[in-house]
Amino acid sequence: MLVRYCCILLLLVSTAAAGVVGNADARPLHLLTLMDFRPFSWCEDGEVKGADQAIIKRLFARIGRPVTLECLPWKRALSMVESGSADGLFAGYRTPERERFADFLAKPLHYSKFKVFVCKSAPFPFEQLTDLHGRRIGLQLGYSVNPQFDAARVSGKVDVQEASDTYSGLGMLMNGRVEAFIGGEEAIWYAAHKMRRQDELLMLEQPLHPARPAYLMLSKAAPIDDREQLIDALNQALEQMWQSGEVEAIIDRYVAAD
Repeated sequence: MLVRYCCILLLLVSTAAAGVVGNADARPLHLLTLMDFRPFSWCEDGEVKGADQAIIKRLFARIGRPVTLECLPWKRALSMVESGSADGLFAGYRTPERERFADFLAKPLHYSKFKVFVCKSAPFPFEQLTDLHGRRIGLQLGYSVNPQFDAARVSGKVDVQEASDTYSGLGMLMNGRVEAFIGGEEAIWYAAHKMRRQDELLMLEQPLHPARPAYLMLSKAAPIDDREQLIDALNQALEQMWQSGEVEAIIDRYVAAD
């Protein structure tokens, strides 16, 4: 009797899980992402590309749920998720304001970390912010690093030279116009590989802020079927992808892509 009961219970659990995991006929979830945040997300000829989209596609394939992806300007994407006119977006930082209108998966799609990059031919020690005082530092236009660095910039302790994008910032570094360039670790390595100059670059070990996790966000206002079961299935699948090393392997492949 006990064996029979356990078999019936297992069948019921499997059937309930299949309602989400195997529901390929369900309405495709419509997810939004950034227009250009390489190597994680960007649009090319109307197609979403990047490491995050590869992780998302693999994640939804694992649970058997269809998904459509679209690139939009970030502010518009956030607004659509808040209103429920899109099902979700990736990858966003978790904040109290965003938690008001979106559910976040337990694991991130990637981590963002600002690092200091120098030429291998001209390294210098970097353990704390004061090591950057008096130096010419490249930074992408509009970027904020952390409150301490931003204050040092305003006070003139750090001479910041702005670049229009990562490529021009690395060009400034390679040409000696700045002594270091600060930016997202993966974004800079991606650009360096594209420029075929990665062997000239040295990343200093000390980060400028703790790694910030960036998540898949699901709209609370969107009409998502079996929301709780879907989130549970996504959480389990993403956890497995992190444990197996699949997430890191996808990111590494895009960082070093030719």
